[in-house]
Amino acid sequence: MPSSHQGRHHHHHRGRHRRHRSRKAHPTAALILRIVAGISLAAAVALSGYVAYHMWYTNVQAGRAQGRLEAQFAQRVQAAAPVAATYDPQAFDLAPLVVPRELDTAAGLDSGLFHPNELIAREVIVETAPGLGEPIGTIAIPKIGVEWVVVEGDRLADLALGAVHIPSTPLPGQPGNAVISGHRTTHGAPFNRLDELLPDDTVSVTTTIGTHTYQVIESRVVRPTDTWVMDQWRGAWLTLTTCHPEFRATERWVVFTRLVVGPNAAAILNLPSPT
Repeated sequence: MPSSHQGRHHHHHRGRHRRHRSRKAHPTAALILRIVAGISLAAAVALSGYVAYHMWYTNVQAGRAQGRLEAQFAQRVQAAAPVAATYDPQAFDLAPLVVPRELDTAAGLDSGLFHPNELIAREVIVETAPGLGEPIGTIAIPKIGVEWVVVEGDRLADLALGAVHIPSTPLPGQPGNAVISGHRTTHGAPFNRLDELLPDDTVSVTTTIGTHTYQVIESRVVRPTDTWVMDQWRGAWLTLTTCHPEFRATERWVVFTRLVVGPNAAAILNLPSPT
C-alpha cells in the first residue's frame, strides 16, 4: 500500500502530465499568428497577381481594339459630310463665361471679346457625333506620349476601349466645353501621365473636320461629385479627366485646355480674318 507521500507524488505527476498534455493539445498564440500571417501573405500574393494580370489583360484588349477603331475612324473621315453653320454663341446655349475666375485670368480672357454685339458673323463647321462605342477621332498629347483613338460614350464598355468623349458635351473643335475621360491604370491607361501636363503644353484632337489644338491652362484635383467640370462655357474648351490618385481613384485629376488653332478657332474666338 503506497504511503501518503507516494500518493501525493503520484497525484502530482499525473497532474503535471495532464497539464503537459493540455499545453500540447492547443497551439500557442505564436503559432496561430504564424498561420494567420501565412494565410494573409498568400492572399496578398494572389491578389497582387490578379491585379497585375487584370492590368496586363485589359491593356492588351484595349490595344487590340485600337487597331479596329483606327480603321473605323478612317472610314468615318472618308464618309463625312461636314455642314457649315453661322456661329452665334447664344444659339449654342452656352453660359457667358462662367469658367472659374482663376481660369479666366490664366487664359487671358476678356469678357468683352465674346460680347454677342461685337462678334463678327462667321461660320463654323459642325459634325454629328457617332454612335456609342464608335470613334469620334484621335487625341495626341506629345508631352506624355499619348496617341489614342477616342470613342463616343460613358459606359463601362466604352471606357474599356481607352479614352472616351462624354456624349453630353460638344465634340472637340465645337463651341463649348468638350470632355474626354480615360483610365489611368487599366484598359491601356491612356491618361496614366496626365498629371505631368503643365500650362502651355498642347493637346490635339483630330475629328472628321480637321485637327483642333488646345493649350493647357490649369490642372486641378476635384471630387468625383464635382460635375461642374463638365459645364458649358463661352468659347471652346477641352477638359481631360482621369482617376486620382493612381490605384485608389478616390478623386479626379482634371486638366483644362482652351482651343487655340483649328478649323473653327477663328470664328469661336472672334479672331481677325486672315489677310
